[in-house]
Amino acid sequence: MGTERPDLRYEVKSVIPSTELPRVKFWLRLHPAAFRVAYPPRSVNSLYFDSPDRLGFQENLSGIAERRKLRLRWYGETLDRVTPTLELKCKQGLLGWKESHRFEEEIALEGVRWPALRATLRERLPERFRSLLDLAGEPVLLVRYERAYLVSADGLIRATVDADVTAVDQTRHASLRAGPPEPVPDDVVLEVKCSEDDRGRLEQVLGEWPLRVGRNSKFARGMASLPNL
Repeated sequence: MGTERPDLRYEVKSVIPSTELPRVKFWLRLHPAAFRVAYPPRSVNSLYFDSPDRLGFQENLSGIAERRKLRLRWYGETLDRVTPTLELKCKQGLLGWKESHRFEEEIALEGVRWPALRATLRERLPERFRSLLDLAGEPVLLVRYERAYLVSADGLIRATVDADVTAVDQTRHASLRAGPPEPVPDDVVLEVKCSEDDRGRLEQVLGEWPLRVGRNSKFARGMASLPNL
């Protein structure tokens, strides 16, 4: 599929205890925006990279407005042969965008040592993404969760509900490790998103929002759970 053009969008998140998930799903169905299922739910896997001094994690903790982090993302339960996408996730306040490259062929992950995996990724990447990978540091965290997708009746506002979030330390291992997970809060992340041009519609939707809006990063929460960080 190749390199994709960045798509600027507003992203607003709310974090709730998992015990409140049924109530929030019920509320979404009754919201004036008339949210409905957009796509079937699926498992999301993100392998994050960070520098040896954990610069990406520290920037997130310090609340720097403009942040970037590199991740290898794929969907489904498998950790073996996958067709992933390498993504540079960027944030500037509430505005987010991604630079991404989707690999066209399956890549073996499970049991492959990190140097061999990096070499495989590099040989299949265009120059721009090879440079990003070279500067990204090492794999530090595998985050996995179940994502549900919704969209408003007018199609302008998208929402995702991420549950069963787990984070697995990769920093002291020679190849991808699937578990056991680190102790992270048993929360659900609800996020609403829209294009840069539809901010007014997003503000209308948030006017009927009964949840507290705030910052949340699965990467930062997972990293904070690692021992001896």
